[in-house]
Amino acid sequence: MTEKEVGELYTGLAFQYESSIDSLLARRIIDTDLATTSREKFYDSLNEEKLRTSKKTRTTMKLYAYT
Repeated sequence: MTEKEVGELYTGLAFQYESSIDSLLARRIIDTDLATTSREKFYDSLNEEKLRTSKKTRTTMKLYAYT
């Protein structure tokens, strides 16, 4: 999987997440403070995962380049 494909997957995940949070807020199932905290944690973990995936992708690409 290329970095572009991985980026597109993460973008889709973020859109789904935001839609879910907006729905929960609209239904007053969660409050704004919880939504804010949740978003911060979600995007922090998503960014960490993107970095790990990016490093794996680059390593894999280098391995294929040498074979």
